[in-house]
Amino acid sequence: GVSAWADYLMQHGYQEEAEREIETRLLTAPESAALRSLRFTLLEFGAIDPGRHLQDHLDWWAGQPPVPAMSGPPRPANGRPLRLGVIVRDLRTPSSFNRTFDAFPHLHGDAFDVSLVSIRSGSVLRGALSSLSVHDLEADDPDRFARGLADLGFDMLLDLVSHGNSNVFAALRHRPAPVQLGWISSGISAGVPWIDYMLTDGLISPVGSERHYSETLVRIPAPAFAVPGLREAPVPVEPPVFRKGHVTFGVFNRISKITTESMEAWAEILHRVPTAHLRIQNSNVTLPGVTRRLLRFFVERGIAAERLHFAGYVPEAAYLRDVGETDIALEPFPQTGGVTAFDALWMGVPTLIHVVDDRPCCRAALLPAGAAGIGALVSRRVEDYIDNAVFLANRAEFLQELRFSMRGRLSAAVFTRPEALGDSLPRALTAIWEQACSGRKAPIWIE
Repeated sequence: GVSAWADYLMQHGYQEEAEREIETRLLTAPESAALRSLRFTLLEFGAIDPGRHLQDHLDWWAGQPPVPAMSGPPRPANGRPLRLGVIVRDLRTPSSFNRTFDAFPHLHGDAFDVSLVSIRSGSVLRGALSSLSVHDLEADDPDRFARGLADLGFDMLLDLVSHGNSNVFAALRHRPAPVQLGWISSGISAGVPWIDYMLTDGLISPVGSERHYSETLVRIPAPAFAVPGLREAPVPVEPPVFRKGHVTFGVFNRISKITTESMEAWAEILHRVPTAHLRIQNSNVTLPGVTRRLLRFFVERGIAAERLHFAGYVPEAAYLRDVGETDIALEPFPQTGGVTAFDALWMGVPTLIHVVDDRPCCRAALLPAGAAGIGALVSRRVEDYIDNAVFLANRAEFLQELRFSMRGRLSAAVFTRPEALGDSLPRALTAIWEQACSGRKAPIWIE
């Protein structure tokens, strides 16, 4: 009911309305864990200044009555494979997030027995994932889901659903496994005390960023996650500016990432490049209410409607062709997109990134940007983000050079080779288990 409505507002880009709805409902339902999780996610992803959101969230959980654990303490493996369960949302469709899972088959072997747990039935394992077993466990009832996880007897659970389903969080509160982990590809801390460790790297989680995490950080050599190259993607073609006579900026992130601050910067870019066009494409932007709101925003700031283009969901091949029909991609902020930035770079489209602070959601796009060799296009100030856009818009020949060089650099980078994580991830998981068995907890660095 209420939490579903607030989640709907968030996913359709009505961030301020969602925040007001959540705050109003919390006055009458202060013990709603689902609303608390939504509030934490909204503020952590959307706020330019995150303030005390995480600590406030943890303080609330600290005041809740404890629940009995379904698992005992961790014990030394003594040579047996450690059983790792990886909880995922939906394996029926090739979503962008599912493209980050290909490292897990490289863990499976003598040291680890890896299984996927899908909270949606009818899972279809594709590509490298087909070598793993999968358990379909519906998460409609948290207690039943927790019992199902406990019955599978995992030593460690890696939660890749995170804030995507409050029932999963509620189930993991029962500790169906002795050690419970998060993965930085979700872009946010769990914000709860029963997720013990976060798998990350020093680029997304630099020294000093610990205040943004409830988990103990386990840093592996960058990248912490990888996205396989898109073998079926169209070949990059000449930047469209040469055919159209004007630069086209593109935004391909989901609508919930597009903040007012991002759009203010884009409006300023369009003012400073008066012939440029802007294309915003995602699954919700063509809904009439969303389109009207975005169009009104830019028109009120003096941007002619004919310079704005909105497009909805299309299959992957068509989507990549659409990406290739832009000259420069603009990542929103504060929350950036690792896979979305990768798609643009794979198509040869330089991508501008503004890093607001050291929250993980602000830094996800740094991994593909570094792999593509465009670190110079990353800004720490909004003014530099705008200046970089104007600079590139006036350098058509440079756009052409980047167009035909970035895929090669990405193909050679660890970021596009999940098998390269098959060394660091096992060492990280082994270190986590050994530390958990010792009864102590401290940050872990894997060299």
